[in-house]
Amino acid sequence: MKQGDEKNGFVITRVVNIPEIRVCVYEAHHAQTGANFIHLHCEDSENLFAIAFKTPPWDSTGLPHIIEHSVLAGSHRYPLKDVFNELIKGSLQTFLNAFTYPDKTVYPVASQVKKDFYNLATVYTDLVFNPRLLLPTFWQEAHHLKLNPAAAEGKGESGEWSISGVVYNEMRGAYSSINSLALKILQENLYPRTPYAFDAGGDPRVIPHLTYERFCAYHRAHYNLHNSLFFFYGNIPPAEHLEFLGSIVGNYRSPAPADKIIIPKQRHWRKPRLVRARYPLQKGEKETAMVNVAWLLHDATDIKKGTLLSLLSELLIGSPAAPLRKALLEARLGEDLSPTSGCEREMRQTAFCVGLRGVERDNIDKVEGFILEELAHIVATGFDEELKKGVFHQAEFVGREITRKAYPYGIVLMGTVLQSWLYGGDTVAGLNFPQLLASVRSELVKKPHLFEGLIEEWLLANPHRLTAVLLPDVKLLARKEATLRREVKALVKSLSPSQIEETKKINEAVVSYQHEPNDGEALCSLPLVTLADIPRTIDRITVSDEFELVGKEGDKKGGENAAPLVRVHDIFTNGICYLDIAFPLPLSSLAGEKAALAALPFFARSIVKLGAASLSYDQMAKKIARHTGGITAGVACGRCIGGGDWQRLLIGIKMLPDNIEAAIDILSELILSGRLDENERIEELLWEARNGIAAALIPSGHLFAKMSATAGISELGHWEEIWEGKSQLDYLNGLADDFPAQRATFLETLARFHKLILRRSGVIINISAPDAVLPRLEKALQGLFALLPVGEGASAFSPLGYDSKNIAVAVPAAVCFVAKALSAPTYEHRLAPYLLVLSHLISNDYLYREVRAIGGAYGGFASYDITAGVFSLISYRDPHLTRTMDVFEKTAAALPALLADTDGVQKAIIAAAGKLDKPLDPAGKGRASLFRYLAGLADERRQRFREAILEAQANDLQEAGEFLFANAQGSYGVYASDRRLQKELAAKLGFTFR
Repeated sequence: MKQGDEKNGFVITRVVNIPEIRVCVYEAHHAQTGANFIHLHCEDSENLFAIAFKTPPWDSTGLPHIIEHSVLAGSHRYPLKDVFNELIKGSLQTFLNAFTYPDKTVYPVASQVKKDFYNLATVYTDLVFNPRLLLPTFWQEAHHLKLNPAAAEGKGESGEWSISGVVYNEMRGAYSSINSLALKILQENLYPRTPYAFDAGGDPRVIPHLTYERFCAYHRAHYNLHNSLFFFYGNIPPAEHLEFLGSIVGNYRSPAPADKIIIPKQRHWRKPRLVRARYPLQKGEKETAMVNVAWLLHDATDIKKGTLLSLLSELLIGSPAAPLRKALLEARLGEDLSPTSGCEREMRQTAFCVGLRGVERDNIDKVEGFILEELAHIVATGFDEELKKGVFHQAEFVGREITRKAYPYGIVLMGTVLQSWLYGGDTVAGLNFPQLLASVRSELVKKPHLFEGLIEEWLLANPHRLTAVLLPDVKLLARKEATLRREVKALVKSLSPSQIEETKKINEAVVSYQHEPNDGEALCSLPLVTLADIPRTIDRITVSDEFELVGKEGDKKGGENAAPLVRVHDIFTNGICYLDIAFPLPLSSLAGEKAALAALPFFARSIVKLGAASLSYDQMAKKIARHTGGITAGVACGRCIGGGDWQRLLIGIKMLPDNIEAAIDILSELILSGRLDENERIEELLWEARNGIAAALIPSGHLFAKMSATAGISELGHWEEIWEGKSQLDYLNGLADDFPAQRATFLETLARFHKLILRRSGVIINISAPDAVLPRLEKALQGLFALLPVGEGASAFSPLGYDSKNIAVAVPAAVCFVAKALSAPTYEHRLAPYLLVLSHLISNDYLYREVRAIGGAYGGFASYDITAGVFSLISYRDPHLTRTMDVFEKTAAALPALLADTDGVQKAIIAAAGKLDKPLDPAGKGRASLFRYLAGLADERRQRFREAILEAQANDLQEAGEFLFANAQGSYGVYASDRRLQKELAAKLGFTFR
């Protein structure tokens, strides 16, 4: 299509080809309704559709967030209780979600199957424009006074009442996280005269004040075609999308709003401001503060300035060599950089923040002054030229790389489009990042001190500066919970007898709504895929070559396993070379040394984050940035098909073909001559690792609970918990808090790891790159491995013993995280395919209803780790503890009813099959192939597994369920406040409190 073409009322207003990111952009406008259309047409088969609305909040009742939850419940065309969950059950979606931002709400769906894609797009469009917004949905998702069973029977008093609501409980969890609180304090105080002064997600203290009438009015005002953007990405032609939209838009002609929704700017201050707040801390934890300094900068529609800000942020704090970051850490005013540090480009005006966490009280007032002094010093001395080259190289690398982690690649590009569209800017300007970089390079030639000048203008001379101090408070959570109980009690006491009866009727209505089955005819109205639509064959990752890496003379000193095995994948990488090196972990040599084994993740990270040879860590960081796309390292383990296990240290590096030799030279230096004499740097890395896990404890409490539960029944689970869970945090806490006394022993451990692990024998080299660069890669790698000693190669798994079950961990959270792990068969067992289907059936039906809808938790789901042989039941941001445990215990009893639902079983099969071959980016494909090789998982077995899922019957699932619950060994992991644990678990036998 070309500019001026018309299709179903949409007129193409612009066509822009951007070969640098492999897309052609089509923009269109629907004059009759005001709807906007953008399609990024490309070769990606994972097509993405999203609807975006400007939704600035009116207050902190969480209106945009609660509406996001509620519209997905059902529409007049699809009158179900929760359409979103039905789509999860019965589609091949590769992504399905909704996001509430501070000023916009976005509803994205993605699929690789065209029929499924348009099904999802059709349903999502109807949900957002034509929702039912039932009163029981509002009560369930937002808030209602809930009467506990004892009170309902007349046995309790007003204290038996509580506030319940899915969003309410979600935000209680968010307000327990120091990172979330830090972002909230910065946003609300940096933009005090704008909608950003309110919390679009909802403040738990304010959410209960939201009325149903205001809820409905907000939807009418914001969810209309004039305020919408239809975004598409992928390989379906734009004409087909416009044909689809033509019929859709015709159904939802909404009148133009009286006032166009405009997100106002914040007026700049004349002098800086200071704000102090508190965050909850668990008793016994180290009491330190977080101090952030933030500046309000320019209009977000100025894409050139936004690019400059991103580059300036990287120059100042983006790497260990960045001068502001380096100076802050070396000054020892805090333990590490705050997670809120960096540039913010997701709001009407951009902002920059830098700060420290782990700040002692005596240093709180020193942080702001030190930052300003260091910025002035950088202006005076200038940026290092090698640092600038590295930052530009990294930026260019990011612009070229195709990434798909938790989100499809299309969502990354959509974010760039929305940054401009939302505020009336050029929607395309930000997409051509390579061109923007070229423009900055050109300007830098004319103005060599461009970035130093920006520091002076944007930071030092800018009075709109906020210093935000977050102070620890071990009694904060208890006070908040006590205040909430008092407020609820006072509210109930203030109600008249008739109001009490009305509240009880609301409870009855909510419970009745939650237990009411969906109408069969309404269920049939959903356009879902069938088993016949599902591809029968697996996606295969082809190994184009496999050989042993030997010297020029074919030297195989040390035996057959001395030469590393090279596996090559000639796949499209957009010109990037990906390399993974998997070293065996000789864990039998460390048997019984739990402290040493817990240090393995830190050892892996230290390989790529310390200096090497004559280069210090900051000099090495500049070299890495200049010649690679990044180097990572970590430890992993898994189970092999047919028995046995694998354990590896993985080092990953990505590079452009022109930098192959330089990149492998860097890798050689890090592996062969890494420095263990940088004591201060090692201590910084310890604090960084410790604080990273500690900060994740509340936001990801369900994952930590799962690890704690799994560690009690699985050897692999025990390893994961020691390396990534609460045990790793405990180990790092003990080490970081007393590092001077333990330094010598710890460094000896790292040196011993270096000799034991970084050896040639048993190494696997995994390459994803065009075959044309293979000779250069092979030659460079030969030089590296010729210098490595042979070593012992792989060894037997070192058992740890894992008899510690039922772990209860106290955390400063207003909600609970509950997990129960059951021992289950592994991949090769004949019942494994059916257990995977069963996990989807239990998750999307029983747990979704009992834990989320009825229980009020943000999430309740089941997962099946086929590798570790663990079946888990999990709750997330859960207001309940023992009630959820009771739900878990009744799962087996719920199975007959679940299996009797033929439609539910079919949907579970579809959902399970859809998860088997999720889209992967080029780096992910190569690493997936490596893990399958290590596990001995051949494509033929994967094909049989897929076929077994597609041919599963209810009796197969019944047999798998009976096997699981009759033979499974169970263990709990519970993370909650100390008060909840003592009140509800202290009397239960078999729990270990940590």
